[in-house]
Amino acid sequence: LRQDLNAAWERFRDDLDAWVAILTANGSVYCAGGDLKDGEGSVGTFGGTFWEKPTINSFESGMELFKPTIAAVHGPCIGYGVTGVLFCDFVIASTEASFCFPEVSIGVPTIVGAIRLPQRIGWANAMELLLTGKPMSAARAKEVGLVWKLVDPADLQAEARAWARTLTEAAPLAQRATKEVAWR
Repeated sequence: LRQDLNAAWERFRDDLDAWVAILTANGSVYCAGGDLKDGEGSVGTFGGTFWEKPTINSFESGMELFKPTIAAVHGPCIGYGVTGVLFCDFVIASTEASFCFPEVSIGVPTIVGAIRLPQRIGWANAMELLLTGKPMSAARAKEVGLVWKLVDPADLQAEARAWARTLTEAAPLAQRATKEVAWR
């Protein structure tokens, strides 16, 4: 999944006609997280040191993707799913969404999420998610700034598409330059 997702982000980045991306999912769960039973498979079969693996230097970490991105989260978003959401510029969530880094509950440290989450929502709010392993409701996620907009489940996809349309009204090259400056 990680390789496929990174390949999709690369195609989006390189497609001159694609101005905005919406990261979403089907089914009752937004993302169940990485497969922690298969340690090698959860990181990928890539050569190099840990710091060279795609988990750190990839699109899921927000590297080199300066077009606007929206996450539309409809249900439980767990572990790797939260990490992916963290690089999106806007997180629109249904009231049925929840966010969780359960790794500490089973003795595994969270890496990329632990780097990105405090930058997004502040130290104490990040530690609430990272050190307890307990889910955070969509309402609480909105309160701490992880979620930008909270909507009724029936309105989620329409809200995400409407915001994407709004973003396409601006000059795309100016947006990309602005996002890159903000990242650096």
